[in-house]
Amino acid sequence: DGSAGVAQLTTAALPAGTHHLTAVYDGTDVHDASDSAVVDVVVAKRATTVHAAAAAVSLAPLGLPLGQLRATVTTGGQPLAGVAVEFKVGTKVVCTTTTNGSGVATCNAVAQLLALVLNGGYTATFGGDANHLSSTARGAIIK
Repeated sequence: DGSAGVAQLTTAALPAGTHHLTAVYDGTDVHDASDSAVVDVVVAKRATTVHAAAAAVSLAPLGLPLGQLRATVTTGGQPLAGVAVEFKVGTKVVCTTTTNGSGVATCNAVAQLLALVLNGGYTATFGGDANHLSSTARGAIIK
């Protein structure tokens, strides 16, 4: 009928960064093919959240394993698997481990029990990557 059509794309598959998109219409027997002008779309890095679980530092609480640090990384409420999490007690890096399929990273800090108590806990940090922002959480201790 001579009126302009509208192209719309909804996707979560584009990584962070600038993307140059063009709509392409293949045409029909009645309508000619056409391409739109290039449109630049900027996809921002996705926010993340780190949840650091409390670490047991004495034998009293229900026989929990001592000095086990545990952090869960999520984005959009979903686990973020395969990313590095750095665990620190004070300013000392105790370990850096990768999250599993559930977005959970663990660290055995039993050698750092005194430092955990003196520092009142630990920090867990996901440093971010090409598609995700960094985030940090503080893990308390259970005495």
